[in-house]
Amino acid sequence: MQNKNPATVIREALAKLLVFYHPLVGRPREGPARKLVVDCTGEGVLFMEAEADVTLEQFGEVLLPPFPCIYDVPRSSGMLDSPLMLIQVTSLLCDGFIFALRINHTMCDGQGIAQFMMALGEISRGAPTPSIPPVWHREQLIARNPHTYSP
Repeated sequence: MQNKNPATVIREALAKLLVFYHPLVGRPREGPARKLVVDCTGEGVLFMEAEADVTLEQFGEVLLPPFPCIYDVPRSSGMLDSPLMLIQVTSLLCDGFIFALRINHTMCDGQGIAQFMMALGEISRGAPTPSIPPVWHREQLIARNPHTYSP
């Protein structure tokens, strides 16, 4: 990282990446018939930078949650009106860092979050755009009426 602060690098890359992943900066709301919808408010994701007075070795051989250095922001983990993503970058004494991510699973499945993380890495390393852009055409998943099949 050539003496760069990892939190700064990740925060700047995240700001560029969220242009492509714009629904993630909205908030989940309850729509008609209790349907969960994303209100694209542009309110942003939660990003925290932290420091821990420990080294990676002090965590031990096996790293299993819960991690003592992860901070949960009050009123940020509800299903409605909460940020869809929380990222925390914690710097360690050994010059390493911990990247923690919490995402509302209604927004991304495993493949989707893997694609997001790959894109974040690409942009952190200087790419101008993700190599695989996200697709947000959810209207293609809406059932037609009458339900017809067209090959």
